[in-house]
This record gives sequence, C-alpha cells and structure tokens, in this order.
Amino acid sequence: MKKAHLRRDKKVLECGDSAPSVVKDCFWISGSIAVVASVLINVWAMEFATVVLLASTSIFTIVFNSILSPILLGEKWYPTSELTMIVLLFGGCTICLF
Repeated sequence: MKKAHLRRDKKVLECGDSAPSVVKDCFWISGSIAVVASVLINVWAMEFATVVLLASTSIFTIVFNSILSPILLGEKWYPTSELTMIVLLFGGCTICLF
C-alpha cells in the first residue's frame, strides 16, 4: 500500500491536485486484498494449529517486512537495529516453541 501512496505523491508533484485518488490505484487495491486474505488465512489456520505456534511463526512477516522494505520501497536500512530485532524475534519464538 505504501507503494501506491508514493506513486500518488509523485503524481501530485507532477500534476498538482488533479492526481487520482490512491484508493483507485492497483497497488493499493492489491495490498488491501493481501491484508484481508492474510487475516482470513490466519483465522482458518487456527483450526489446525495452536495459537502459540501461529503467533511464533507470524514473526516471519515482521522479518520479511524489515528485509524487503528497503529493497522494494527504498526505505532506509538500519543494520544494527534490524539484525538485533531479527535475532531477538527468532530467539524468543524458538524458546516458545520448545
């Protein structure tokens, strides 16, 4: 969804206020569908696994977001804090699972 907002900001700078709404952007729509689909899949998965397992494996979302956001969205990468966060999340979830 952030990609859609960045594209809209670029169009506003080029065209002024006549840029189309961000809600009509295909990136925004696909991001919204992905968010809703992930919630529905998570609710469906709760039938088959314990909450501890699902919560501990959901850290992959945080890890992948922190790794992919600098690549896809051009956000700034802070290696010290990002790698510390990844190690702590993996360590904590490993302790919870075992």
